[in-house]
Amino acid sequence: MISSAEYVIDLFGGLSATARALGKPVTTVQGWKDRERIPTDHWDEIIQKAADQGTELTFEDFLRRHEPGSQRSPTPAPKKGRAMAS
Repeated sequence: MISSAEYVIDLFGGLSATARALGKPVTTVQGWKDRERIPTDHWDEIIQKAADQGTELTFEDFLRRHEPGSQRSPTPAPKKGRAMAS
């Protein structure tokens, strides 16, 4: 089983990707992983950033351990493009 912190970090794609998505130093995210928990005052922001990336994350995900590899895959966002003029 992996910690909830590791689950969330893996969901974002690793330490650097998580730090980048949240605008936090990598050392902060590493500390969460090392302590096996993410402080509650960050949960709302992390849930919102995951949603922005098309991934569902719930408060329950921060409260329990997870099976390795059990991360939900993000739903790809629709591609933005220009309509071709005829």
